[in-house]
Amino acid sequence: MVRLPACHQERTMFVNAQWEDLDDTGYFKTLDLIAGYASTSLGSQRVRQLRPLANISDIMQEIALVADLRSLMESDDGFHMPPYTDITEHIQAIKAHVPALDPLMLRDLAKNVRASISLRKRALSIAESRPGLALLFNGLQPNSLLASSVEESIDESGEILDRASSKLRSLRRRVGDCRERIGKSLKGFIGKAKADVQEEIVTTRSSRYVVLLKSGARARNQGIVHDESGSGQAVYFEPMEVFELNNELASFRAEEREEVLRILRELTSIAAGSIYSLESDFSILQNLDTVYARAGFARARHCEIPQLGAGRNLRILQGRHPLLGDRALPVDIIMPDDVRFLIISGPNAGGKSVTLKMVALMTMLAQTAIPIPASPDTSLPLFDTLFTDIGDKQSIESNLSTFSSHIVSLDRITRNAAEGTLVLIDEICDGTDPEEAAALAMGVVRKLKSSGAFCIITSHYSPLKVFAMEEPGVVNGAMTFDEETLTPTFRLRVGLPGKSYGIAIARRMGMDKEVIATSLEYLSEDKVRVEDVVTSLEKTRVELDAELDEARRNREALISLRQDLETRMEELRNREEIELMDLLQSTLREIHEEKQCVSALISELRQSVKEGHPKSTGRSFARGNGHHGVHSSSMSVRTSTLPDGSGAGLSGGSGVSDGSVAPAASESSAAVHLSRPNGREGCEWPEGGKGNSGENSGGNSGEGREGREGSGRRALKALSNMEEKLRRRLGTIQSSRPAACFAPGAKVLVTRISKKGLLVERRGDDAWLVELGSLRMTVETTDLRLIDQATQLEPRKSSRAENGIRADAAVRTSFSPVLDLRGEYVEEALMKVERFIADSMFNDMETVRIIHGKGTGRLRRAVTDYLRECSFVSSYALAEYNDGGNGVTIVRMVR
Repeated sequence: MVRLPACHQERTMFVNAQWEDLDDTGYFKTLDLIAGYASTSLGSQRVRQLRPLANISDIMQEIALVADLRSLMESDDGFHMPPYTDITEHIQAIKAHVPALDPLMLRDLAKNVRASISLRKRALSIAESRPGLALLFNGLQPNSLLASSVEESIDESGEILDRASSKLRSLRRRVGDCRERIGKSLKGFIGKAKADVQEEIVTTRSSRYVVLLKSGARARNQGIVHDESGSGQAVYFEPMEVFELNNELASFRAEEREEVLRILRELTSIAAGSIYSLESDFSILQNLDTVYARAGFARARHCEIPQLGAGRNLRILQGRHPLLGDRALPVDIIMPDDVRFLIISGPNAGGKSVTLKMVALMTMLAQTAIPIPASPDTSLPLFDTLFTDIGDKQSIESNLSTFSSHIVSLDRITRNAAEGTLVLIDEICDGTDPEEAAALAMGVVRKLKSSGAFCIITSHYSPLKVFAMEEPGVVNGAMTFDEETLTPTFRLRVGLPGKSYGIAIARRMGMDKEVIATSLEYLSEDKVRVEDVVTSLEKTRVELDAELDEARRNREALISLRQDLETRMEELRNREEIELMDLLQSTLREIHEEKQCVSALISELRQSVKEGHPKSTGRSFARGNGHHGVHSSSMSVRTSTLPDGSGAGLSGGSGVSDGSVAPAASESSAAVHLSRPNGREGCEWPEGGKGNSGENSGGNSGEGREGREGSGRRALKALSNMEEKLRRRLGTIQSSRPAACFAPGAKVLVTRISKKGLLVERRGDDAWLVELGSLRMTVETTDLRLIDQATQLEPRKSSRAENGIRADAAVRTSFSPVLDLRGEYVEEALMKVERFIADSMFNDMETVRIIHGKGTGRLRRAVTDYLRECSFVSSYALAEYNDGGNGVTIVRMVR
């Protein structure tokens, strides 16, 4: 068995596999490949120690870390493994109670601590998106005091810095001063004894500063000779002038060494206090490096995480052998449901052995938490034991031939195979008499079948092919072969046996025809019969494949045709809905304009009475038979043409047209005539005429004025009812349209105010936040149109502007933030409130005031109800007592 690291043996269960079994599959060569993606040699070494796991929870935990780290590496922020180093010897020295570690050892410890600190910081930013990886990072327990203390005291080369302590700084300053004085003194000596000096240099001997003096001159100078030159012509001489200075320097240096040793002891003591966290963090860093290597391999080789678990079917899709690199051909290996025994046959060099090994390698890599080069839809069973018999295992030392070595291996497999075991046998029982070998192979196969093991076997033996065709739970597999060119395609086809093509290949390679003919005569009848069956099945398969391909093409063509028809139908529906929405939006605008016109005429009438000059304005409300109505030729035509009877369902009160074009002089209902004389829009009040009573002929009777005002208010209410029903109809259409019609960034038209803007974000189910220049507001979906659909909806310039009546929402040149509604009827007041709120938005007002008076409170309630539903209003409240109290509402606009 493979010898595993002790830390793994204690807490993890591994697949039961001998080193040779894993090596047969190419497992260790693949680990060598993955090791190249580690950040350090330590990480590479740890990668090579990885082994397949047998516990699904351990596998999923490890593979989740690999997936998280890979996604982190591919994110905008990226990820690189922080540098760390091997501190095994350092930890052993601390455990051995070494009083002071070498400075470079302490730097190594600080380096690892810094790596741990950086990972802990990174954990904060990934805690939500990658909790498993963050948990691993948070498992690090770095001692930041150790890192900062070492970095403050020791440089990268291992030198103790002056700032390590104030005493060391002082001592080194004294050493420097002493050296300077020695240098000056020696220079003075050389100047005085120039003739006696061999060479004008200052050097050291035995850590004391000396000069090079001629041998014959030492008697003339007082001092100490420390050494002679190699030639004997000069001596290393310490003049008496520097003797005391050298003693002083030696004393300072001794104190410096003692202080350095004290600093190292202190730093070692800090490290010793963190020995367990240093050791634990070092192990985590190495393990993380293996995750980093696996994630890097997965990125570089486009690997995916397969579906893995006990009881799953073997289903490898687009699998590529990792050791073949770009030369690997994608292979599909799909085992039928409830089949756990595959016998692969086919020509030599057709890819049987490679396929066999790839199945085992893919499985073992996945159980080592390594993504595999295959489709993410790949499904693999979970195994706890691996047995292989691949290649030539002959041994001279053990006196085993090739066949004998296979028998030893097969005996080991048949005795130990059980459910949960993966068995791979290449060319079963090869190397002996074919007939006996086939019989022995049958015995092995039946034994393995009864064990419940998952087996893949390659063979040329016909009895095994027949067995796979007849035995439930066993299936044939063939490495396909191009019969015309007699070349392998390296594709596995499960369900049919393969032909060996031995004689056919020999014939193609030019072997003597007589030899070929004689060979065919020696084929047994059973062999010929089996080969004929295989040939017939292969021919049938080719025909079925052709029919299947044709059926697939026909299906794809039908799907394409259906999609095309659905697209065209959708385009037609969209076009009809757009045209209907155009009609509804246009009608709504005209209703809005008519409401403004009627409201303006009522206000004009009331103003003339207030001024005490009742006069005929040339305008009047028609009245007859006690019934009141509204008639606009354009609106009547539009509403009558709405589909699904929508026009007929828009009547909102007495006297409102039911959708048909009613005559202006109808006996059953009179109308407010909004005619357009001379081709211009306007609100025309007839002076009298047929159907008018005398009470309103001059417009100067109080009763006539009240009657006209009542007619106007009823007209406003009727128009409002019609507008509401049209809006509901428009909302129904828009809500049924695909949500993709509206998306952030889309250009839209806000139809209520005829302004263009951009969608920012959805607000609830039926509203959007819209950006209009520097302004943002929430608008209901029914008031929005995509700009490509809305470009035809630009409001036309109304001729009412010439009469002083505005029909658009343009910003007024002079605007007052106060609206006085006192004395107004509810319908007219709400028209003014709507106009006032729109103008407030486009004058960028933050707060405005609406004066509605106290009275019965009816007008205040109507205004409040409107403000509650208005998307332009952020909040509203009654004014303070000294600012109008219940008679004034303060409105805060959306910003």
